[in-house]
Amino acid sequence: MRLKVVEVVEDFVEVEVEEVEEEKKKKEQLKLLCHSHWLGTWVPNPLGGNKPLGGNMGSQSVGHSTFSRNPSETTKRGYDEQYLKFGFTSLHDRGELKGQCVLCQNVFGNQSLRPSKLKLHLEKIHPHHQHKDVDFFKRMEENVKRQRLDQSGTLFQQNKRLTEVSYAASLLIAQQKKPHTVGETLITPCALKMARILLGEEAEKMFNKISLSNNMVQRRIADLSSDIKEQDVLEQVIKIVNYVKSSGLNSRLFKQMCTEMDSEHNNLLYYTNVHWLSKGNVVARVFELREEMQSFLQLQEKHKLEASLHEKLWVFHLTYLVDIFDPLNRLNLNLQGKGTTIIQFIDTLSAFIQKLENWKRKAEEGNFTMLESLPEVTINELLNRGIAKDVVTHLSCLREEFLQYFPEIGREGLALMRNPFLVKVSDVQDELQDELIEFQNDSGCRDVFEASSISEFWPKMMGSYPNIAKECLLKLLPFATTYLCEPGYSSLVQLKTKARNHLECEADLRCALSTTEPRI
Repeated sequence: MRLKVVEVVEDFVEVEVEEVEEEKKKKEQLKLLCHSHWLGTWVPNPLGGNKPLGGNMGSQSVGHSTFSRNPSETTKRGYDEQYLKFGFTSLHDRGELKGQCVLCQNVFGNQSLRPSKLKLHLEKIHPHHQHKDVDFFKRMEENVKRQRLDQSGTLFQQNKRLTEVSYAASLLIAQQKKPHTVGETLITPCALKMARILLGEEAEKMFNKISLSNNMVQRRIADLSSDIKEQDVLEQVIKIVNYVKSSGLNSRLFKQMCTEMDSEHNNLLYYTNVHWLSKGNVVARVFELREEMQSFLQLQEKHKLEASLHEKLWVFHLTYLVDIFDPLNRLNLNLQGKGTTIIQFIDTLSAFIQKLENWKRKAEEGNFTMLESLPEVTINELLNRGIAKDVVTHLSCLREEFLQYFPEIGREGLALMRNPFLVKVSDVQDELQDELIEFQNDSGCRDVFEASSISEFWPKMMGSYPNIAKECLLKLLPFATTYLCEPGYSSLVQLKTKARNHLECEADLRCALSTTEPRI
């Protein structure tokens, strides 16, 4: 009996001791809570759970005092890898986690690490990059990380002006076709001497920070080339077409979408360098189906390709290409065909060059009626943005290219071949003057000339007036274009197949291509 009483007393004492320790522990926690509220910080709940001690109360009363805290000043936000799709990476600055935009490289505080704020920054500050994929932002993140001094959080941002100077100098080196080493062997030493003499040592130190080493110039030129390529509308058109046409599934889905949308066309055209009309036809088809392609690329989540179709400037350049390729294609067609002579070639080409001069004049006056595919609203907007200068510059360059490629274009020396009856005798060579007088007074020759084409007339005159006919035929015989070569090559491909690769096909080609009737 006494043993049982002793055991009961010992159990009671143990329970009492545990209660005293528990009460002491709660008092310490309460004291710590009061102290934490006084400092305005959060204290983890020692009893477990994710909530801090005291729940989500904005204030906690202890005795007769009330202590308040400000969660916005105390909550520390973390960084999520998903934030990179908004163009933000993380960095530690003096022990604090912050966010940094990989595009403008601006650093924002910890409280800015919210998806809504990051997305708003991307849409408002960098709207042209809001449809870029994550890979693009990863590349930009790598560039930003390379600019950091170390991994401790200290950030070093290159001076934008020095970087701009480096790019500008590299561009001039590429445009002048100079070796990449000229930057460090000539440009930098000259710049340092000029800065020291004119501006002093401080300016020399600043100029010395400009990096123009061989490898740096090579990288700068590669970056500039990539940027130029990205701005090439035709290059983007080819990428879009290749994405749709390179997959049988994509082609079928796009065709079905165009059919459901009652589009004029239900497929795209492949671009190939071999077919000389391919470029204009591909661009025209993409322009006609641009709305369908926007919907298709959006469904396929190809935001980088889709972004081009939403940019007004890119769509304008696409429209301009459509309107400029159309007359170029018609020019090519007019220069082709059997029986095309040098006279027809010069007439067609001279007319097109005069059209370019007229379009340039109208563009300088703000008149874009020659761009039939461009809406009037877009024209007014482009005039306000000053993009009309791009059109004038391109038309000028196009005209100069034609004049450079055909420097001797003109009708000098063709008057005798075109109409010998209107040529003055004094305008021809001395040895042809007497024969020309007889020719112009031959009424039979006049009748044959009026009834025949030039290519038929002069071979008939070889017997009666050989000197004049030879002079004209020498200018008439050369090929004005390569049209006759192209059907000859096509016929050769059909005749000399893999199964007939030993065939001597000269006779077959002559019979297939010649317009002369054999005497059977």
